[in-house]
Amino acid sequence: MVIRNYLLIRIPSRTERPEFCGNFVYKNLNQIISPRLIATDHRGTEYNVAVSDTSNNAVCGDTPNRDTAPPSAKLPIPAVAHSILLIFLVSLLGAALFMFVDNVLQDGDTGWHLAAGRYIVDTLSVPSTDPFSYSFKGQPWAAHEWLSEVLMHGAYSFGGWPGLMVLFGLCFGLTLGIIAFHAQRWMTPICAAAVALLLFFGLMPFLLARPHVLGWPLLTLWSLVLLKARQHEKAPSKGWALMMWLWANLHGSFAIGLFL
Repeated sequence: MVIRNYLLIRIPSRTERPEFCGNFVYKNLNQIISPRLIATDHRGTEYNVAVSDTSNNAVCGDTPNRDTAPPSAKLPIPAVAHSILLIFLVSLLGAALFMFVDNVLQDGDTGWHLAAGRYIVDTLSVPSTDPFSYSFKGQPWAAHEWLSEVLMHGAYSFGGWPGLMVLFGLCFGLTLGIIAFHAQRWMTPICAAAVALLLFFGLMPFLLARPHVLGWPLLTLWSLVLLKARQHEKAPSKGWALMMWLWANLHGSFAIGLFL
């Protein structure tokens, strides 16, 4: 991919003013004491840029130089339409591959979650005691995954076992799509899709019809939100707390998000 409008600049003296070129603004040049610069693009994103030319000549133009261009600027964010298409195709592929995993419905807890979801829908309440077990019936029970169980019951009621497979397949496919979307900031869409495919094989032993799969898209999205906040050196927006509330009622893996 050809990158245009970037700046190669020598180490400035203490008396020089900030210089502007193309889509980047190089600032605080009078405070530089080592060959590193801070670049800010038109979106306000800051980049650490290595300076390789310490001579008195500065080059500013449209001719790309892959050896000295800022690493974070080599692969700009693609067009919105291409990004949406990539997410859709990778998510669809992930959902389709999920359907061919043999052990998805071979977990004993799947039936328990379906029964709990049916109980919650029928009684319009989240149980606080165990209504199913023979030996522990009436014992205290915290149904912390109640939202996942309601979704599982709804999918099963609507489409049977295939409907349940579609629900988990879509969540897993969405996880791969989000990762591919983020990966294409540094690589081509084909390579980003390949990364998502490798992730599929890595997660294959954990592909089960259980609530943890419903939490994967939120885990992925939360991690990317934190990475972006760290890049801008500020806390995430308070609106993302709503996602944490949703995640806490889907699966206990929300504790990982708190730890991060």
